[in-house]
This record gives sequence, C-alpha cells and structure tokens, in this order.
Amino acid sequence: MSFYNQLIYLIAWTLQIPVHRIVQSTDLQSDLNLDEYDFQMLIFRLEHFYKIEFGTDEIQDIKIVKDLGELITKKESSANWSEPNLYAASF
Repeated sequence: MSFYNQLIYLIAWTLQIPVHRIVQSTDLQSDLNLDEYDFQMLIFRLEHFYKIEFGTDEIQDIKIVKDLGELITKKESSANWSEPNLYAASF
C-alpha cells in the first residue's frame, strides 16, 4: 500500500467517512465539509500518529490531501504507518 493510500485510509478512519470519498486532490475543508474544529482535530491526530508537529504557518498551507502528505513526508522522512485500531487504543 502506498503512503498516500495509507494516509487516505487514516483520514477516512479518523473522520469516519468512506475512503472512496478521498483522493490526493480532495480539498480537506470544502470537499469533506470540515469545519475548523474538525480540521484541527484531524491535524492533532495525524501529529500524534506520526509523532511530528506542524507549525501554525504550515497548517495554513494545507488545502488538499496531497499538501498534507507532502508536509508529513517532509517532517518525517519515513513516516511509519500502522493499523488505526492500534493507534486508537493509545487514547
């Protein structure tokens, strides 16, 4: 499974939406109807999952899934992905 397929799966799992609604060009806020709170929750969960931190200026530049993926790979050269149910157990 490619990094973007894994990221899309994680986004879908986090937001509880069907994975087929998300592709690399999906606009996170308008296409997925995310309000500011949902967007911030997604960012927080991804930071926790990948063990990285995004700066405020970096978050403002995230519009589509591809932007998010590029930022994650920039922050974490080899982002480790595991089954989301393992991640959920840590909360």
